[in-house]
Amino acid sequence: DAMIIMNFQYRGSKQLYQLDDNTITIDNLVTKMSSNDHRMEAAGMNLSTDSFEVELLEKF
Repeated sequence: DAMIIMNFQYRGSKQLYQLDDNTITIDNLVTKMSSNDHRMEAAGMNLSTDSFEVELLEKF
């Protein structure tokens, strides 16, 4: 569940950074996103943000 939440947060942040043309910190974000992507793929999880549900946040 934590990886699903992080995936949603990273992808949303990346979209916002691109809209704001924030090239200073996007590289750091992409590195974190890539690391989470690899973990999710290794666990057989879907990288789509469609699996995110607000209720997941209640677990943390």
